[in-house]
Amino acid sequence: MSSTALRSLSVQSLTWTSVAEVESLCSQLGTILSTSSVTEVWIEDCSLSSTCFLNLASGLRESAQSKLNFLQVWNAWADTSALKQVADMINSAARLETLCLGGEVDRMVDMDEEATRALSQALIQSSSLKTLKVRSPASVKGGVSALKVRSQASVNCGVSALMLNAFAGDGGNRSIDRLQLIGVSGLGNFLPELFTSNRSLKEVEFTAMDVRPEQWALLCQSIRVNSTATTINVVIFKDGISGAALEEIEELACAASSDVKDPVLHLQIYAMDYDVLLSAFNHLGRILRASAKCLTRASTSVEYRSPLPGNNIDLLVQKIDGLDERFILIESIVQGLDVKMGYIVSLQRQLQSTLSTFMSEVDRIIGYSELHQQSRTPKRPYITNDVGFFYRMNASLHLGTTVRLRLMCESVTGFHTVKDQEGLKLRLDRENSGWIPTIIEISYKVLYYAVKTGVDVILGVGQAIPDWDALKTNIVKLDSISDIDRSAIRKGGHSEQLNETWLRIQQTLAPQLKDSFSRIFNLYLVKYVGPQNGGHAWVCADCMHKAKHAGSLTF
Repeated sequence: MSSTALRSLSVQSLTWTSVAEVESLCSQLGTILSTSSVTEVWIEDCSLSSTCFLNLASGLRESAQSKLNFLQVWNAWADTSALKQVADMINSAARLETLCLGGEVDRMVDMDEEATRALSQALIQSSSLKTLKVRSPASVKGGVSALKVRSQASVNCGVSALMLNAFAGDGGNRSIDRLQLIGVSGLGNFLPELFTSNRSLKEVEFTAMDVRPEQWALLCQSIRVNSTATTINVVIFKDGISGAALEEIEELACAASSDVKDPVLHLQIYAMDYDVLLSAFNHLGRILRASAKCLTRASTSVEYRSPLPGNNIDLLVQKIDGLDERFILIESIVQGLDVKMGYIVSLQRQLQSTLSTFMSEVDRIIGYSELHQQSRTPKRPYITNDVGFFYRMNASLHLGTTVRLRLMCESVTGFHTVKDQEGLKLRLDRENSGWIPTIIEISYKVLYYAVKTGVDVILGVGQAIPDWDALKTNIVKLDSISDIDRSAIRKGGHSEQLNETWLRIQQTLAPQLKDSFSRIFNLYLVKYVGPQNGGHAWVCADCMHKAKHAGSLTF
């Protein structure tokens, strides 16, 4: 395929045998960037050297008509010296509109002064940039106090310095109107300055930010001064939410207003604990019933409307006239929702617990170990005939028979087959005739336990598999096999046959993982937030987008 047909370039979880090898690859990718119409570049989990980024940046510099408008660099540099070349990439992309930068490790926090200055200047000079998304570790060694930030002049490290240098003051970037900060520490005292000195910001999102309660109050005041901000998104992940934190969030909701604009605050709270979630819900209900200080309106998400300007007295009086009746109605609704919410959350906890337990037990039974998880081997393989139907356990497999190796989506909300998946075409030979039948066995074990525990109904397996009714009769034959597996697990042993099969799966898929995995299987490697969700998983595009929207992915 001609390089001019390329629109997206993704370099993800790259491994190499020598530095020269990966630097040569990046040089080739740089050549592609200089000669193609690539609009999106994704570089994730690679730990590339400064030379690698220099080779990529060189390609962009050589392309005067570069159409690159999206660049994401997550956990992608080996040390901060590479950030100067990342800045060079930004400078060379004249049409860049969206930049996603950072990661989960300490590299963003450990930026030296030179790297910070280079990135800041690149952001300031990028007049085309509209959206900036920055991710940093939510907790770093030494905590927020380790940064010892006392004034803007003393801020010389990490994301805090980058944000202030790029946005604050008269010389800051004025093209960016959408800013998203994820897990950033040490910036709480300077968030107000971002708002007061930069009037170009229209939409700001704070996700898992390390901001103290008293800093929210200062932020409220700066939002009132900034007349352009229209949307403020606050996303909180908590095992427990203190009363002080809720009070400050209430203050943020009620005080976020200006003389010109009436910004909307979107507040999202993610909590696995039932009591925490219900406490937050009840508190929001009290805000709705509290007073006319914070006008509200109901929608599919919680929204707070700030007070109207003082000069609109007549309009305010009209709104207050009907407020008592509204609060009575809202109180009735909230009381009913308290009961329903408790029931829904209880069901949700049971469902999550059932699915988590089920997935864990099945992984053990089919011999999928932590070692396989670390190597990111897909865990839900199955075999079909050439037209896409599950291969029966009692069907004959002869040398020369054509089958397809397929993979299910491994979403934490439940595994399922993937629509329009091509699968890997295999012809049965002496080498693979030993492990292909074991894959058939593995897939039936997964389905067997889904039926036996009733999880198949929760997952909707019947709707996802066309020949489900016929398969259920075949699944019964696994009773004796599952007993053997359970016995082996109780003894702490592992099936050599299963281990050999997983190794063969890994070896067979290795070439596709490098070149055409997403095209053949319609699956993408993601990492879920928290070890309870299983870490890495191969998921379909639909589940990936839903998880991203819910904030449950780290990449």
